[in-house]
Amino acid sequence: MENWLLNWTGWILRNTHAHQEDPNSETPLTYESSPTEWIQKSYEMWENNSDHGWERKEEKEEKKNTITYKLDQEESKKLKEWQEHIKAIYGSYGDYVYSFESGGGIGIIKKVWSKLANAELDLTDIDKW
Repeated sequence: MENWLLNWTGWILRNTHAHQEDPNSETPLTYESSPTEWIQKSYEMWENNSDHGWERKEEKEEKKNTITYKLDQEESKKLKEWQEHIKAIYGSYGDYVYSFESGGGIGIIKKVWSKLANAELDLTDIDKW
């Protein structure tokens, strides 16, 4: 079970009473509320009033701003081989900068820059566009 869920469950057990006042609402959260409304309100209160809740909100915001690109099996193999050559020459892998650019709206241009080798690997396969 995820850490945030355990924390939320504990928070609910510690903070649930016959009436749980929400300072931002005119209506108290009660056991008489519908179960869905009660759970939603309890979650919102936990999110706004606990450290784990704040962390969970921040994680959700970060995910909204995250863009993920994946390499296919062939691209991954090509990258690993290149990295192994760099390690063989320089004794370590070093640091890499990955760039993903729009290929004119048709496909994605995928490039990897090795800071250690001062070289770039182009993983773009235009035939897959």
